[in-house]
Amino acid sequence: MFSETRTRRLTAADVGGWDADKLRYGINEIYARGGYDFATPEIKDIFMRLPWYRDRVVIGRSQDEAARHLSPLENANLEFLHVSAKPVYVRPIKLHLAAIGFLFGATIAQSLDADPASEKSGKQCCVCIDPGHPSENNDGGAVTNGLREVTMNWEVALLLCDELEKDGMKVVMTKKSEGEFITNKDRAAIANESDADLFLRLHADAGKSTGFTIYYPRKEGTVHGVTGPSKDVQQSSAAAANRFHTAFAAALEQ
Repeated sequence: MFSETRTRRLTAADVGGWDADKLRYGINEIYARGGYDFATPEIKDIFMRLPWYRDRVVIGRSQDEAARHLSPLENANLEFLHVSAKPVYVRPIKLHLAAIGFLFGATIAQSLDADPASEKSGKQCCVCIDPGHPSENNDGGAVTNGLREVTMNWEVALLLCDELEKDGMKVVMTKKSEGEFITNKDRAAIANESDADLFLRLHADAGKSTGFTIYYPRKEGTVHGVTGPSKDVQQSSAAAANRFHTAFAAALEQ
């Protein structure tokens, strides 16, 4: 559809009339040429109809890996399209990120039993924030409205960190940068080693529905030779999830 993205450098004049869908498709088409295995089923279905994509796609290939199979010109145009998309989609979304970070912060403050500054507890309340991806399962590279999931998770985490620290809580992050690769096992280890009162994993899943979903451990299992969580952890997780759900739903209605 956009053969020019591999034959010449795009200019502002080229994309000035492109709407949101066309910009998003242009970005995805370049990744598709690099054999990217789209994490979003709806997007993958579109490209699987194209013979050239079926010949190129490599199961499990991330966006970064796909980019390494593109020409310098294609990578330059990919970066240009990402930058061009930001004024159209990303800036309005980032305004909402600040609100989301504030809502999360207010919700956690309501959900935790301990007062973060309480002298009675004798311990500063600690929250471990885990911005989802990249990990061994997914790079978080799915693009929706011009914004990658891994970017969404990271920016909400930074805003949430600020809100919680303002409330006097100690915050531990599982990674130091948006693109840092951390396995799921290591993410759990960081939370455990920090002796966190709450371990919060942030994700922005693709889908047609709206709203939010909360997952929590409610039964025992064995992964990597480790069995858990304990009954106490299951019960406290269920209680925290229920309080969080109630508080966050109420905050969204305000």
